[in-house]
Amino acid sequence: MAASLLVLSLLEFLLPAAFRSVLAPARLAWAIGLLLVAAAMRKTSSDFVFGSLALLGAVMCLSSLFGFALLSGGVQSPFYGWMFGVPVIAAVLARGAKFISTAMVVLTLALVWFLALREVRPPAFWSALVESSVALCVLTAVAARFFAQLRQGQLAREQERERGQANERLAVLGQLAAGVAHEINNPLSVLVSNQAFLADQLACDREEPEVKQALEDCRSSLTRIQRIVGDLRVFTRQASDAVEDCRVAEVVGESVRLASTRLRGLAEISVEVPDAALAARSNHLRLSQVLVALLLNAADAVEEIRALREPSIRVSARAVDGRVRIEVEDNGPGIPPEDLERVFEPFFTTKPPGRGTGLGLSLVREYVGRAGGTVEAHRLQPFGTRILAFLPLARTEAPAKAIDTAGD
Repeated sequence: MAASLLVLSLLEFLLPAAFRSVLAPARLAWAIGLLLVAAAMRKTSSDFVFGSLALLGAVMCLSSLFGFALLSGGVQSPFYGWMFGVPVIAAVLARGAKFISTAMVVLTLALVWFLALREVRPPAFWSALVESSVALCVLTAVAARFFAQLRQGQLAREQERERGQANERLAVLGQLAAGVAHEINNPLSVLVSNQAFLADQLACDREEPEVKQALEDCRSSLTRIQRIVGDLRVFTRQASDAVEDCRVAEVVGESVRLASTRLRGLAEISVEVPDAALAARSNHLRLSQVLVALLLNAADAVEEIRALREPSIRVSARAVDGRVRIEVEDNGPGIPPEDLERVFEPFFTTKPPGRGTGLGLSLVREYVGRAGGTVEAHRLQPFGTRILAFLPLARTEAPAKAIDTAGD
């Protein structure tokens, strides 16, 4: 409809001046305004583009109504009353954007008062105009607030749906990882047993230093694989979220081993847990998931600066003021200062498209919060990031957990 009106308005300008209506410019402005509003209503990739189109369209529509009113009787024109509806409609179409709503109210009041001040009016007219102006401000503010809240609700529902889909994908990946770990664990147990048997046989038969060293290397590598598989099976097990006393050094060790496939050959990692008996009130599995997520984030960060400096990642834990303070620090590019307050929001990520879901740090905050702790992000100078997690200190010394390596 707007396109048809625009074509007719343009064709009218091709007519001789004697046949052209004085309202032709106003009709053209009205058609352009409608087209801009229609374009703004379509999905745009940028809020700035949407806001610009919506504001420009509303201004063009208001300008056309002002032209109609100016050329057809001023305040006596029916178009004069229509001008009061433009800010409310703009607030609705702009999804409650404050700047657009405020700008349209100011512009509308300026134009309607300009038309009113062109002639002497009775006191009753000015009283009605003041009341109409106040009503316009109130109605526009109410409409803007209502549709802003409606928009926020829609965004929250979309985020919740996306988060649910991402959690489903993560659950499927966890089930696949658990299945792979189970399938690997059984033949791995056979290899470990056979290696031990061969080592015993060689010890009884003859002394072969090279062979014995090769078998010792096999034993060490198989033990390492067995521990990683055991950690993976624990990591993918369904968590109960029950808070318990868990040894921080054990959880840090498990997490570093789980992340080792990503970290190996990428960065030097140092672990500082001076007190092996340090225990926190948390969930063992959730704390491991927190540390793995932080280590993988650190790995992504230092990967970007390998050509500039030697990548390094540091994990430390100690008791501070009655709490357990866990740090994961890297010397990557660092989080931009303006993003520090948002890094724990769901679906917010500073990684390039396709490399991050924006769920990692939000789950870190959620899991730490369930244990009664807090988490913070800091930018280091001149570069780097430090994530701090504070957890309640365990009341008693936590027992050591056995590693799950047995086959089912």
